[in-house]
Amino acid sequence: MGQKTTIRSISERSGVSWRVVAEILSERRTGKIRFGLDTEQKVLSVAKELKYRRNRQARFLRRGKKGAIGLLFQSVFDVFAPTLWKILDEAKRNDMLVVAENAVPGESMKCLEEDTVDGLIFFGVSDKRILDSVNASSLPKLFVNCNLRSGGGCISFDEEGASSQAVRILASKGRRKILYIAPIGGDHYSVEARYSGICSALKSAGMPQPGRIGMDAHAPLSVLLENKEAILECDSALLFSDNMGPKLYSAMRELGRKIPDDFSVISFNDMDYSNSVHPRLSTFSPDYIQLGIDSFGMLDQMMNGIKCPKMLYKYNYLERESA
Repeated sequence: MGQKTTIRSISERSGVSWRVVAEILSERRTGKIRFGLDTEQKVLSVAKELKYRRNRQARFLRRGKKGAIGLLFQSVFDVFAPTLWKILDEAKRNDMLVVAENAVPGESMKCLEEDTVDGLIFFGVSDKRILDSVNASSLPKLFVNCNLRSGGGCISFDEEGASSQAVRILASKGRRKILYIAPIGGDHYSVEARYSGICSALKSAGMPQPGRIGMDAHAPLSVLLENKEAILECDSALLFSDNMGPKLYSAMRELGRKIPDDFSVISFNDMDYSNSVHPRLSTFSPDYIQLGIDSFGMLDQMMNGIKCPKMLYKYNYLERESA
């Protein structure tokens, strides 16, 4: 490995005093050292040739910062891939590191314990023990899609609004009896928030209240077939997540029902599953890339002492063939 490029090595190569080189390459020029444009261009050219890079850690330490943010989650699947890539992109653009950690109930978090970050983003955390423990920390914290939907520093999704919109869409297609398929005993706020939105919209429209089947995404097909009476009573379904689509489609074929001819389906998240089934799933999805930009931007503001109000993220409806 070659020697690290320093201010003095650039000074030696360019023939310019190291004090002038330091002033030119400084983020915050003092204005006390004078130099011409030709000298500046010469120094910058040599710095580029020698692949000079400022000492990132030293720069942040001078500001009393760590130069890193923490990204915490209970499951890596709670962090949407496009959102994660955008947060990483925004962090790189701001010359910051991202430390990822799996938050486990009852266990201490190294990001907090070792004081290694300037702020934290929590994704999809639903466990109250984790939320209570981090609230004691004075670090700036942003909660994204967590079971903390009130107060500043949180981004939650408009689950009630999206599920109400789903009811209106299905009603416009002549559907009257909706089935809600969601995880059994799910403790994330979205499970019941979506159900509440469905019930409220159905009541306002004078339609029957929904049927409901509890099913995890990886449950066997038999779970749906055991509830065939509930399925046959309905003419449409709202799925908690796209990854339930393949199982429901298989159940529909077993029961002799055709999608969308006599049974409509709408789902959430716009995962790969939504395009891998036929007909393709109509689904609700947030703007994942913008969510990454907003998540980093809000935390950055909070790390600079700016209070951020809560943000309610709207879903986009992507109409395909299943509805």
